[in-house]
Amino acid sequence: MISYPLAWNLVQTRTLLGHSGAISVLTVAGELLFSGGVDRTIRIWHWGSGELRHCLQGHSGPIRGLGVIRQQERELLVSGCCYGEIRFWDPTTGEGLGQLTTDLGSLQALAVSPDTSRLVLAGGAEPVLQVWDLQSCQLYLKLYGHVDRIHALSLSQGGVFLASVSDDETVWVWDLVAGESICRIPSIGPLNAVAFTSNGQQLAGGGVDYTLKRWDPFTGKLLAVHPEHNNWIRAVATDPTGRWLATGGDDYSIWLHQLPSCIAVRVYRDPAACISALTFSNDGRTLISGNRAGDIRLWSVNST
Repeated sequence: MISYPLAWNLVQTRTLLGHSGAISVLTVAGELLFSGGVDRTIRIWHWGSGELRHCLQGHSGPIRGLGVIRQQERELLVSGCCYGEIRFWDPTTGEGLGQLTTDLGSLQALAVSPDTSRLVLAGGAEPVLQVWDLQSCQLYLKLYGHVDRIHALSLSQGGVFLASVSDDETVWVWDLVAGESICRIPSIGPLNAVAFTSNGQQLAGGGVDYTLKRWDPFTGKLLAVHPEHNNWIRAVATDPTGRWLATGGDDYSIWLHQLPSCIAVRVYRDPAACISALTFSNDGRTLISGNRAGDIRLWSVNST
């Protein structure tokens, strides 16, 4: 058992309730928070007030990914479930706007490039990455390298580089412009989560060995290992301002690290369940967590 160097610091500002099962994915776009769960629903919240705007239903399985894209001067929500269904929604009205037909029988994760031109899908049963052009809705690239289930994806802020982690105990870094891998990084044990820092100079991942690891994404060099958790890490998130990196796991804890040194400065504890998803507000002042009980919690990171 780890002896924590920091006192538990419960700076929780709000709890959002509504999902009936584990939260699998969280993403923020401005004042809106999008949450997806194993209850097959997507909920749209005004995260500042806690108001639930819409509950979207239509997927046949647990939600595996969410992203926000821009088409024809408006923002759309894209979602994916474990059976490979990809749907589009109007986040303002909650109206469904159709589906993207893929040949994926299952889906584990999705990512949208910051310029919203690309959609990356990670197959569940087959360890393949598909890259779609969102203007034409055409598949233009398949990436092979992993040999076991892919768990998570992260795109660099410029949208050129993609990181993927898998049960095969590797991290792959891909150049989406060149359409090829640039780095294969071995790890110890399967990885559940991965995230680029906002400047793209570091890659962070965590999994079943309880540790957060940081690498140089272009050379694969291991920069540091952080052993704060005492159970599996399920989620890793970096804030858009480049100040913070957060990790959450099965030990009910969320660790906040200050970048670029990644010094642990605060630890939060969920009072109810294991952490299953993390994201930050756009200004980096609020950390948002989801747990396996279906609770969403907002935590203040204004000061340390």
